Amino acid sequence: MRVVAGLARGRKIVSIQDASIRPTTGTAREALFNILGNIEGEVFCDLFSGTGAVGIEALSRRASKVIFVDNNPHAIKAIRENVALCGFSAQSVILSEAAEVAVRRLRGGEEAFDVVFADPPYAQGALSAVLALFSEGSLIKNEGKLIVQHAPYDQATPHNGALLLTDRRKYGRTVFSFYQTS
Repeated sequence: MRVVAGLARGRKIVSIQDASIRPTTGTAREALFNILGNIEGEVFCDLFSGTGAVGIEALSRRASKVIFVDNNPHAIKAIRENVALCGFSAQSVILSEAAEVAVRRLRGGEEAFDVVFADPPYAQGALSAVLALFSEGSLIKNEGKLIVQHAPYDQATPHNGALLLTDRRKYGRTVFSFYQTS
C-alpha cells in the first residue's frame, strides 16, 4: 500500500496480516478525497483505523490533525509505524480503544471534527451502529461530514435530524455513505 497524493505521495505504508483488517484500497481512497476536495487545515477523525491509511492520506493532503481510533493491537502498531514513516507524528493522536468508548470520551472534551471517517467491520447493522454513535450529540462541527465505509447490503438512515445523507458511492464491494451535519 502507498499514499496516493499530497506531501507523502508514493510513500509505502505498512500493512497488516490480520483477517479482521480490511484496508481501504488506493483507488477508493483517491475517490474519497476527490469527493471531499480541499481538506487543508481541517481536523479529521479516522474511526476503526486499521492501518491508518485513510487518516495518513488526510494528513498527506494537509489536514491539520488526525485522531486515529482502533482497538486492535496489531492495527495500533501499524498506525504508529505508518505515521512515523510519513513524518506525521506531531499531527497525530492514536487512541487504542473501541470506537464507542473513544466517541463518548471525546464528546466530553473540547475536540470537534470537520470530517469523521468510519470503517467498521462489515456486518449487518454496522452502519446503524456508527450512526447511533453520533445521535446523542455530535463531535462533528457544524456543516462537517461523517463518511461511513460499509458493505453494499448494509443500508441505514440517521437516527435523528442532525445528519443528512448527501451522497452514496459504490466501489466494488465497498460503499461510502456521506452525511453532513445540518
